[in-house]
Amino acid sequence: MNSGSFRNKLIVQLGLSVFLVGILSTAWENNLKAQMFPQAGPGMEVFANVLILLLAMVFPAVTIYKGAIRNLNDMEIQVGTMDRRYKTIIEATNDLIFQLDTEGKIIYANPAVRLLGYEDDVLEGRHIGDLLYMDTKEAAIPHIITKRVGPRATYNYPVQLKTCDDSVLSSEIPAIEFVMDASGIWQESDHVVQTKGTQKTYIGTLCVARPVVDRALLEETD
Repeated sequence: MNSGSFRNKLIVQLGLSVFLVGILSTAWENNLKAQMFPQAGPGMEVFANVLILLLAMVFPAVTIYKGAIRNLNDMEIQVGTMDRRYKTIIEATNDLIFQLDTEGKIIYANPAVRLLGYEDDVLEGRHIGDLLYMDTKEAAIPHIITKRVGPRATYNYPVQLKTCDDSVLSSEIPAIEFVMDASGIWQESDHVVQTKGTQKTYIGTLCVARPVVDRALLEETD
């Protein structure tokens, strides 16, 4: 059940509640009160009105509760499906994907890092700067560990990433060329992050490095 259908069902159930309150109130005033409590005082009137309201709300409340549970279950299934889909895409791509913490340490690397001879879990906890194999390493780090989002984020930045020392690649290919995109990860949306004076919390950086298969591609980014 999507949010639209659940909202429509909620409106119907609330309408049903109002209808039942009206029916029970009319029945009470016209017949039931005189038959059941001919000498009813003000206290009994209040009690009867409360009872009518509760009776009118029980069935719709149960229906709404069941609908809400069903809606939550459907959402969990959808989220699980999307999570598996994105995980499959991330694990299948040849692009290197790194998630960094606020200090630039790797907290996630996808299996594509095997291109460099690493196992993905080996890089966790290492600083992204440790992978850079270039004379301009210090100048490159601010572009990679960036807080910026949107148009101000890092795009197509040329880097050389070091191959694993324990890999057979290391002796023959000490580093591989990539172009890297990097964007800050915030708890808030990009719109809020790009608005001056708003409260926001920086939680890390997402980096995507694409192998340079053609030298001309790297020259186009300069």
